[in-house]
Amino acid sequence: MAQGINKQIIQTKNQYLSIQGKNNTGGDLTVGKVVYVTGSQWGNATFALADKDSEATSSKTFWLLSKNVTTNWTVAIVTKGRYKFNGLDTSSFTEWGALWLWDDGNLVQTRPTQPAHSVFIGWLIIKGSNSTIDIDIQNWFELQELHDVSISTPTNGQVLQYNSTTWLWENGNSSGGGVSEELAIAYSIAL
Repeated sequence: MAQGINKQIIQTKNQYLSIQGKNNTGGDLTVGKVVYVTGSQWGNATFALADKDSEATSSKTFWLLSKNVTTNWTVAIVTKGRYKFNGLDTSSFTEWGALWLWDDGNLVQTRPTQPAHSVFIGWLIIKGSNSTIDIDIQNWFELQELHDVSISTPTNGQVLQYNSTTWLWENGNSSGGGVSEELAIAYSIAL
């Protein structure tokens, strides 16, 4: 029984999903860079470097480059699973540490803080100059992207209120259901 389990682990440890993508960024890109979808050309997805600093460059994060690629050439881009990236140096990282998107398609092991966009890339399995990464890209949502939240033209001091007619959380001004000024004063005096 144990022999069958070990054999199964060996067979699945390097399985991954990838597609062909075209580098139309105008520059050469290196192995392990994180990219996002920009369109398609001749049946291949086109891509650009992903970046944590904007919704446009982080929300469609989908792949890591499997090798170096020059401009206008196609390359296998890995979207999910465990892949060994030859030439991607992660020797300063921690094995089994989480990987996050940073600036210009780079990877870091520190989750970006707001207002940057947090995009989880996967887990670093083996570090060094030939890194193995278990890719499972997850783009974390902003509040207004949740399916039961409707925010329009937010202003300072507004709150989220549930609307049972629309079944949505909506932004608006407080209707007095919060802590009253008198209650807050009485609480501070009692202390």
